Amino acid sequence: MSGETEGDVSGWTVDTLHAHVARRLTDLDRLLNERKAAQETALSAALVGQEKAVDKALTAINERLYVLNELRGDVATKTALEALEKELAALTSRLDRTEGRGAGLNAGWVYLLAGIAAIGTVVSIFLAMRGGA
Repeated sequence: MSGETEGDVSGWTVDTLHAHVARRLTDLDRLLNERKAAQETALSAALVGQEKAVDKALTAINERLYVLNELRGDVATKTALEALEKELAALTSRLDRTEGRGAGLNAGWVYLLAGIAAIGTVVSIFLAMRGGA
């Protein structure tokens, strides 16, 4: 006896129930395997996309660093040129003062010698007038 009444027979037996559950488990297993394969494919595609994005970002960063290094070099060069220009201006100023001082000393010697010559001339005239009188 299966517990069913003759008037209400469902047709389910242990064997049919077992076959039904086994079929459902097989279908579920197939569905899970398909989903797993789809997720693995999606994950692989996402990882490839991420790797490409990282590569692009690294390339962009390297380009920016290269430009920054060039800019830093230009700034260092400009700073060095400005320092050299200041040093050149200071040396030019010192040279101008030295030349001005030298020209002043030369003029002083000229005036001194002219003064000595003038005194010598006056003394000569004085002696010539004194001796001739």
